[in-house]
Amino acid sequence: MRISTRNFKKSIRNSILLLILLVFSSCGQRSEKAEQTESDLFTGFQNPPAEARPFVRWWWNGNRIEKEEIVRQLDVLHKAGIGGVEINPIAMPEEADDMGIEPLIWNSKEWNEMLRFAALEAQKRGMLTDLIVGSGWPFGGEFLEEDETIQRIIVHKMPCSGGEKLNENLESLYRQAVSALSHSYGVARSYELVFIRLVPSGIQSTAEILDLTETFHKENRLELEVPSGRFELVYGILQRGNREVMHGAPGAAGPVMNHYEREITRAYLNRLNKGCICQVKCLI
Repeated sequence: MRISTRNFKKSIRNSILLLILLVFSSCGQRSEKAEQTESDLFTGFQNPPAEARPFVRWWWNGNRIEKEEIVRQLDVLHKAGIGGVEINPIAMPEEADDMGIEPLIWNSKEWNEMLRFAALEAQKRGMLTDLIVGSGWPFGGEFLEEDETIQRIIVHKMPCSGGEKLNENLESLYRQAVSALSHSYGVARSYELVFIRLVPSGIQSTAEILDLTETFHKENRLELEVPSGRFELVYGILQRGNREVMHGAPGAAGPVMNHYEREITRAYLNRLNKGCICQVKCLI
């Protein structure tokens, strides 16, 4: 089969023209898409969605809240371009005027109803609502049992020498340990000795340590004549409920909870799950 040179050149020329048309057509489509994307981006900056707008922490001072004031504040925030709020119940400042408004108890039925009202009013304005777990910091509450409160062991060292007579009870040991702390965070609700040992200076082996814990618990005190040499009396005391919630609102003030125990933390979270959070979720 023979193909003329003239037909071959014509075929090549047509193919090149078609390719040029396709390239320009593609460029035109990409240009239109780019312009459209830029337009959408600019529109988004002019009127961003709620999740792209600033959020604010919304203090509920002393839980002294009323529906009319909730609506007024949400209107102010919405007009200012705020996209959402984080509701934070907190203690009423001592110097503030309570304006004669009765406080609501955190996570009570009345407080939950006010929370639901605020969330729905925020939704009407296209705003998002968030909520902290408790009140103040760290979280806790008056409802906690003693074994649910925050705990820590404070360790203290007392230098002593051979021939010295030690006569200490739990209260005296505790008083000395607390006075040596750089920050106590307040008075513990209860405390107990967990270990007490006599440690030689320049110790070479743990076998040289004299464990006095069992002896102390039998007599509830330590009476000892220090053997020859130089030592440190080292002991640890477990404190329970040694810290109060800072700026806790009514219902969520009191001792800080023990965050290091999974079941205690879960029980604390479930208080919200059974109360305010599930009610709000059901409605939104």
